[in-house]
Amino acid sequence: MAGALTQVPSPLLITRVLYSGTHSGDILEVADLPQLQREIRMVRENTESDEVEVQRFSDRF
Repeated sequence: MAGALTQVPSPLLITRVLYSGTHSGDILEVADLPQLQREIRMVRENTESDEVEVQRFSDRF
């Protein structure tokens, strides 16, 4: 997944969503949503369909 985001200078998916398994209470601003949608689209387009967990995650958006 991270490979799909190499074109993004500071990917929200990695820096603000998936960065830690022990965080809680994180906030994304409404202004961040367009970038997050673009990143999710990039991951979907660059991920093999057999990667079930990535597909489950991206289907929620």
